[in-house]
Amino acid sequence: MAYFEAKKLNPRMTPFAHDAIAFIANKNTKDTLITLKEVKDFMNGSKSTKIKGLVFDNLNSSTVRFISELSGIRTIPKENVFSFKTNNEVINYVAENNGIIGVVGINYIFEPSEKIMASIPKINVLNVLNVVDNQYYSPTQNNLGEGTYPLARELFVVNAQGSEGVGMRFSAFIASEIGQRIILKSGLLPYEIPSRKFRIRNTINNDKK
Repeated sequence: MAYFEAKKLNPRMTPFAHDAIAFIANKNTKDTLITLKEVKDFMNGSKSTKIKGLVFDNLNSSTVRFISELSGIRTIPKENVFSFKTNNEVINYVAENNGIIGVVGINYIFEPSEKIMASIPKINVLNVLNVVDNQYYSPTQNNLGEGTYPLARELFVVNAQGSEGVGMRFSAFIASEIGQRIILKSGLLPYEIPSRKFRIRNTINNDKK
């Protein structure tokens, strides 16, 4: 926003989904629990944590920025922190390497592409400690909706067109009920939960016609 304000632009902000960052580990990893303190300590150079290594999709991605800001660091540690180019590569790597924790977006796990279908059964999604109630939660749509998973974030369309156009129409579409249903199917949590209607009948029609 500061960037746009410096250019005297007032973009339209359209929230459309709730995303979350998930930690994944190889299926052979017995411990499926993790705390944000362990991640912060590891990113700040501590060797006393159980984390042996973290692997990200891309060092310039929003995922890396999120974890860096969470850990209060500006420079990514060079030791035991790895990166690829895509989330798919992270998932495939973790599936074949025990002891490494991957950091990915939740929709890559719950709505995987064909390139990683074979790797999904080989990984565990770790449960993260919520310090508010001292309980561990997984990054499910339900936990995002209830606000219990601690690594959630909102997704926005930032439209700086300044006039009616394709970008404006696209943001209006994904914020509509149809667009929100597509978001729901993608594994993310829609910003506005689509309504569901039920028809309740007192009798069952057995007419096969």
